[in-house]
Amino acid sequence: MTFSTEDEETIQAIANLMVRHIDRQTSTPKQRDQHPKQHGCLRARFCIEPYLWEQLPEAYRVGLWQRPQTYDAWVRFSNFQDQDDAKGDVHGMAIKVLPPKSTHVSSDPGIQDFVLLDSPVFFMNDIQPYLELFQILDLKTALTDPEAINPPASNKLTLLLQLIYRFCKFLFPSAQPNKWRLREFGTLIYAKASKKIRKLSSPLDQTYWSTTPYKIGAENAAVKYIVRPSVANHTPKPKRYTANYLREALSERLTHQRETARFDFYVQLKSNPTSKELNDTTTEWRNVPEFKIATLIIPPQDFYPDQQPAFGETFAFTPWHCLPDHQPLGTINHIRQQVYQLTSERRNALNASEMAVVSSKPPQELPLRSPAEQHPLTVIVPIRTGAVDALRDTLEPIGAAVHTPNNPYFAQSPSTHLARWVILDAPEQDVPPHLLFSCCYDGPFTDYMQELVATIGSQMDPVWQHCVGYTPNLCQDVEVFTRFIRDHSFAAQAFYVSCRGVSVQDIRNAKTLRQQIDNLAQNHAAALAPPLTAMAPLVPARSPDPGLPAWLLPWLPRLRKIALLGQPLVNIFPKIN
Repeated sequence: MTFSTEDEETIQAIANLMVRHIDRQTSTPKQRDQHPKQHGCLRARFCIEPYLWEQLPEAYRVGLWQRPQTYDAWVRFSNFQDQDDAKGDVHGMAIKVLPPKSTHVSSDPGIQDFVLLDSPVFFMNDIQPYLELFQILDLKTALTDPEAINPPASNKLTLLLQLIYRFCKFLFPSAQPNKWRLREFGTLIYAKASKKIRKLSSPLDQTYWSTTPYKIGAENAAVKYIVRPSVANHTPKPKRYTANYLREALSERLTHQRETARFDFYVQLKSNPTSKELNDTTTEWRNVPEFKIATLIIPPQDFYPDQQPAFGETFAFTPWHCLPDHQPLGTINHIRQQVYQLTSERRNALNASEMAVVSSKPPQELPLRSPAEQHPLTVIVPIRTGAVDALRDTLEPIGAAVHTPNNPYFAQSPSTHLARWVILDAPEQDVPPHLLFSCCYDGPFTDYMQELVATIGSQMDPVWQHCVGYTPNLCQDVEVFTRFIRDHSFAAQAFYVSCRGVSVQDIRNAKTLRQQIDNLAQNHAAALAPPLTAMAPLVPARSPDPGLPAWLLPWLPRLRKIALLGQPLVNIFPKIN
């Protein structure tokens, strides 16, 4: 998109106003002109799962969507303007996707930024009204400091009159009603008012929109992004709306409750968009095909130590920090390109000199590979001609070993919840025989493939060698084996998780604990049994078992209750493991 000289001057004027607002700040570090209040800058994982990726039309599998992969990321939640959360405001979510094998330092530029609002539309869609609105906001700010504007105002009455004049001119720039900006102003007022009336419970319990369109490859198509929270993110309303209650909601879930938060990342795909559809950000796209393409996972973390606010401020989020296949489209995004760059450079230059004593270290290092990211895998491969009987002979001892204490197959894989091989053979329906492999596993797909090769790679070879397209020892090469499995895998139509968010290791630990409690209860059953009611007043209490520590006796009834409550959990272990 090209702008006239007049438009370029207008964009420069917008940037100057934002830079002046940054210069006025007395706080250290200098905050952003837009979205200055940070609730948290969080470690996350951006997971493009194979079964989601397959649903995206092949022509649009470009850039970040080129292949299934899991990336590390940072997520920043913020307020649009207000420092006091209790006042209600428009809120932002910014996602910075990091390159593979990133070191996670604050200087890492990442490979793709997503900038989103909890409103489906933006409040402005042209350059001139954008400038005029920021001139109004500048005058509003200057009312508290008349010396801050250039030239300085003689008194506040002069500023107030200028503010009223500019506001009226903004609403009614012409005598022609079709040029009035009541709709744009109404969009802004509605967004602010709705947030004041219906305050968020938590930044994790809200949908976010990009509001502006983006390229998706070289095709004549555009996308908008929507990030929807998982139903498991639901957060009750707070008892009190304090100035920092949104930050406290993040801390309660991620730090105190140690609960993972998840978001579903969608693209709205529009083919052959018109110029109006690309430039009018005040209108929501409706009845447009949507594709869930990724899952954003925010693991439990101590995300707000003393120095993390400074760390979060070192990041710059802009739609123009992107891969070529995802470049921003439309007028508003092109205004952002210059304005964001100039304001970011100014803020960073000021902070470099004023933040010498303020640490910008990232928050506590945490493992991002959450073991509770559960995924299904379904693989169907044709069986070689005449190899069905040999394959059946191979699978029979594997099936017989499933219930042995230490079976030599998937019990060695610490991420496998369940796994099965099944021969699909229906000669009466004239269908050639196939081998079905299905499993449920923890963590990213590529990590799971590496784990299978490392733990049971050679033991899978006698099974897969009966299948078409498989060569001997292929399962000992991670890259080749991963490609083989991916080429023959199918997306799950439904995926039920009985213990959502619980890893294989967590289940095994719970099983071990239950067995230990049962053994303790059985060994000291006499101490746990209640005395006869009739004999209670006459018979003295039993002396404690000399083999049982006296300090443990008061806890035995509680342990017994835990053992009883854990019975349903133990019953499912043979099915899972």
